[in-house]
Formats: sequence, C-alpha cells, structure tokens
Amino acid sequence: NSSGEYPLPEEDITLSQAILSSGGFARFARTNRVKLIRTQEDGSSETTTVDTDAIFECGDRSNAPILEGGDVIRVDERLINF
Repeated sequence: NSSGEYPLPEEDITLSQAILSSGGFARFARTNRVKLIRTQEDGSSETTTVDTDAIFECGDRSNAPILEGGDVIRVDERLINF
C-alpha cells in the first residue's frame, strides 16, 4: 500500500513482515508473484518469485525469505482486475 524505501530493523525480518509493516498490499496487487530482487557480491542481481498467498492465507511462513540490506521487493498489479 505504501511504496518507498524502508530501513531494516536490527532483528531479522521476513518478506511477509516487511509487506505488513508497509501497510500490506494494494487492492489489485499480484500477491501470488511477489519479486524479491537481491544484489549479489559480483554486482549482478538475482530475482526470486514468492507466492505470498501461501504465506498469508495458509500461514506457511517456511518459505518467507529473510531480507538483507539492499533487497528490493516488487509487487506488480494483476493484469485483470474484477
């Protein structure tokens, strides 16, 4: 709901916790394909797609990645919105 840059807390924070702390998803967010973009040591970036529906609806936090400094979370809009 609130895009922008957020500082990471001292303790570990998961992708789902970061989304909740920023106000959650916008109405037409594509929640089943959230992208976590992480810069590697060599300067390249690695993108991981996370199904946050499984995390939020089923309570399965085992696949919720721990964030690192410099990570970018990208949530696209659904193509068809009913």
